[in-house]
Amino acid sequence: MHGHRGARARRPENTIPAFQYAIQEGVDALEMDMAVTKDNVIVISHDPILHPPVCSGPKESSIIHELTLAEVAPVGLRQGSESAIPDTDGHTGHADATLDDVFKLAPSGKFDYNIETKSFADKPEYTPSPEEFVKLVLAKIRQYKLDKRIILQSFDFRTLVAMRKLAPGIRLSALTETDQRDSPPSRRKPEKRRSSRPNSTW
Repeated sequence: MHGHRGARARRPENTIPAFQYAIQEGVDALEMDMAVTKDNVIVISHDPILHPPVCSGPKESSIIHELTLAEVAPVGLRQGSESAIPDTDGHTGHADATLDDVFKLAPSGKFDYNIETKSFADKPEYTPSPEEFVKLVLAKIRQYKLDKRIILQSFDFRTLVAMRKLAPGIRLSALTETDQRDSPPSRRKPEKRRSSRPNSTW
């Protein structure tokens, strides 16, 4: 059982209270999304842009990679998620959780970390380069000695390739929005399949 963005139906998503709640509920893995600030701090956020109704940034729409951590920290979270799942316990939070904060929860249990690089080939201004993004993530993994508890996932395979080059032992999960098995055979192109299951390894 994975705690998706912590416990997004019970606590504001991708916040420390959400991850703590998921750990208390006995999840096998904490799932979360990563963005990078202007001063190269990895923060936990599903989107690279802060915008209502999930977050309220310094202005109506703010790119995290153009803000410092100090500018991101006061950001307010409302309700629970972009899909309007109600925060049934009435909690609020702040979008100031960093990867450091979440990795410091490691001694609380034996769960894995399923962490996603939010990287976009067509929007390079949203994040550092795939190589730099992965270097920042790997530095934190090594700092907290969590190599064996990490699954790095992404829709941007460039970050997975970069991690494989730097740290072949880190588990990888390739995400895809479409599945060619759902296409008619005549339109299906041969491909080398990679599983999107979180426990798979390239």
